[in-house]
Amino acid sequence: MTGKQAGAGSGATAYGVSDEVWREIAAEGGRASAQERRALIRAAGLVAAFAVGTSMVLWGGILTPRLDGGMSSGGSSDANARTSTLSFELHNQGLLSERVHHFESSLPGLEVGRSSPDGLIVARGSMQHVELTLHATDCALLVPAARRAIRQDSFGAGVVVVVDRPWGLARTTVTPPSGLSAMALFACGVDPSEAESTG
Repeated sequence: MTGKQAGAGSGATAYGVSDEVWREIAAEGGRASAQERRALIRAAGLVAAFAVGTSMVLWGGILTPRLDGGMSSGGSSDANARTSTLSFELHNQGLLSERVHHFESSLPGLEVGRSSPDGLIVARGSMQHVELTLHATDCALLVPAARRAIRQDSFGAGVVVVVDRPWGLARTTVTPPSGLSAMALFACGVDPSEAESTG
């Protein structure tokens, strides 16, 4: 039926709904839309806050320290004593200052002895010079592992840095350019340049 329904009042339409009812429906729809907009804004705010918080946790070093081994390093070795020293710049790229508890070797048959300086704290955004004394305790185990590490990555294996957290210790691995693997091989009297050609 087109036009107004027969017998209906002046406000009735072809669908039997008055203009007043349409106005109420429109007002109600407007209120619902405003509520939905506020809910969407709140949800977007929560998602943004979660994203920022997650980024701070992942990239800020709150759970895992954001340390790296720097761009320069060096060392020396004494094959007779089966020891090497590895020196490098420890960079802190996280949001927290890091208190280093100790350093560990990631290679079997190699131990980290003395580290200098003692009680090392690396402020956020800064770097500290570190020197480690390495002891080869089992060259039969160490040499193949160090060679494998150099074949997989030219820097070789990394140094494990253990830092204090309020809830315990956290670990991360840094790889100085003059890597742990090369110094380990020197300590065992082996030339690291042979690592790529020898198994």
